[in-house]
Amino acid sequence: MDRKSGLLLDTVTTIFLAVALLLLIINNPEGSVWLFGSAVLFLFLSILRLFIWNIPLDSKRGLLFIGIQFGLGFLMNTMDNSFVSQIFLFVLLGEAAFVHSAAFSLSFSLACVLSFGLSRWIYQGFPPFSEIAYIIPRSLEYFAIALLSHFAKRMLEQRQQLALANERLQQAARKLEENILLQERTRVSRELHDTVGHTLTTALIGLRAGLFTLQRDQEGAQKILRTVEDHLEKGLMEARKAVHLFAERQTFLQFIPSLQALLNETSKQTGIVIHSAISPDLPQLDPKLEMILYRALQEGLTNGIRHGKCASVQFSLARVEDAIVFQLQDDGQGVKGPLVFGFGLRTMRDRVTEAGGVLIVETAPAGGMVLHISIPTTTAKEVNYA
Repeated sequence: MDRKSGLLLDTVTTIFLAVALLLLIINNPEGSVWLFGSAVLFLFLSILRLFIWNIPLDSKRGLLFIGIQFGLGFLMNTMDNSFVSQIFLFVLLGEAAFVHSAAFSLSFSLACVLSFGLSRWIYQGFPPFSEIAYIIPRSLEYFAIALLSHFAKRMLEQRQQLALANERLQQAARKLEENILLQERTRVSRELHDTVGHTLTTALIGLRAGLFTLQRDQEGAQKILRTVEDHLEKGLMEARKAVHLFAERQTFLQFIPSLQALLNETSKQTGIVIHSAISPDLPQLDPKLEMILYRALQEGLTNGIRHGKCASVQFSLARVEDAIVFQLQDDGQGVKGPLVFGFGLRTMRDRVTEAGGVLIVETAPAGGMVLHISIPTTTAKEVNYA
């Protein structure tokens, strides 16, 4: 549990105990000093444990506090027959079940039930069991408290694991994108090095040959120099082409491998099963359209894992007639009721719409969500999304 959530839970617990103490005083205007003293000490120990010493209940000192507060709760129940005195044990049981194992929670629930029955028996002067038989159905309250607290713990753990997996996925996606861009820069720099280096080297040799021939054979020297000129012109065009490619392509030199790398990294980081089908005959896409599709895949995977809690995903990208069709389907929880677009889906919709396409997000018949994008290939070269 993160620090903020823990502090909030501790504050709510303390407020709950303070309210229970106030109700106990109101309910017992002529109560004994032992009753009120036990309640005040119970509250004081909770404040000491939660805010001053920060003692976790699953530690040895925490078990000591559980034992002391359990004894105080039992003492209060022997002096007060109302439901209010039970609240203290309910709070302690909820706290203990939240941090301990299911076996400990069950054992402690049973101990609370026995203490409740014994305290009521003592309070009423040791009557026959038939007169206190009401404790049997009321004992279920203790098991219900422990069960709810244990479930809350499991849900919080799953939420934290999901948040951690999502954060790792985002970090992996950012690192993957950085690696892709670095590979592109390296590739372009190598192309420039090879093109410019080869051109300048051959031109230098040609110039030397031309200068050497100039005094003896001017016509031959002119031919050599014209060859050098042509070679320099071609080399300049190749260099400009490489620079232009680097300036214009703001996404990927290898689009499909980038998508596959994202899918592989997501599966590796989260453990979900991903089935992909990317058509090998996709047309050459505008770089900005490639980025739209790449970001859509990122957002769709993140939503399916984070919100849908999916275990598997099916992804396909193909050319269908005159359109590029993107589809991502997960087996998650889906959405009950109307789908509300968050920031990520709104951004995706705006990008797709500006590219002349259509975005559809809907619940799949068998459960989970389907993200469907269709962009006409006729508008692919006209994309101008920033």
